[in-house]
Amino acid sequence: MKKQVYQDEFTKRRALRQRRKRKKRLIIFFISFILVMLAVGVTLSLTVFFPIESLTAGGSEIYDSAQIVSASGISAGDNLFAFSSDEITENIRARLPYIKTVTVKRSLPGSVSIKVTDAKKYAGYLLDGAYYIVGNDGFVLEACDASPENVFIIDTANGVKCSTGSYIEYTDGETEEIVESMISGFEENGITVNTIEAGDKLALSAKVEGRFEVNFGSNSNIDKKIAHLSGMIKSIDSSKTGKINLSMWTSKRTEGTFVEQNIG
Repeated sequence: MKKQVYQDEFTKRRALRQRRKRKKRLIIFFISFILVMLAVGVTLSLTVFFPIESLTAGGSEIYDSAQIVSASGISAGDNLFAFSSDEITENIRARLPYIKTVTVKRSLPGSVSIKVTDAKKYAGYLLDGAYYIVGNDGFVLEACDASPENVFIIDTANGVKCSTGSYIEYTDGETEEIVESMISGFEENGITVNTIEAGDKLALSAKVEGRFEVNFGSNSNIDKKIAHLSGMIKSIDSSKTGKINLSMWTSKRTEGTFVEQNIG
């Protein structure tokens, strides 16, 4: 009798184990099936379904629609979801540098609209005798041989790397910090800057307002030196030009000198 009970119990346990195995196999089968179907769906959506039928672009006063579409790297017939907005932006800015922002909008079943805004000239970097014009985000718009008009010039004594269609790269982090501090100081104090010379960290200089050559000396207290410069400019007769020396300015010796002369 005990033997029969043991055999029945063994049979029940074996049947339970088999049911569990079948259930596990079914779960694995369904999961695998779902994954395969998802993979097939994704593959079809990126190859067969959602082809681009309409592709438009606009917003630039420099480049026409055809140029923007061509630079985007996509064309009619491509899949609507086979590219990213970042990819399109990178393509367009690299090929059409005077484009600053790119907005890509997809619409089912197969439309893509690209809207752009133009970059504006901000400054020019002097590098190896050439001038590289950049936007206010440091993106290089173009290179030219002559000094560009309507932008201020930055000379870092070849302390930057410039390539049209990419961002400027400083070879020295300290020089980058100095230039940014000087630009920020001029803007905050309402001073029009014409040139910045930052090749020598101990002999920083600038031409401002089209009539003053300013010697700042080192970068120490540069923000306060520029604020002091603003006060000096306001106190000097608007008909005068010359050289301003702030190289000896300190928090304890807040003085600058002005020597009137033609500076060209």
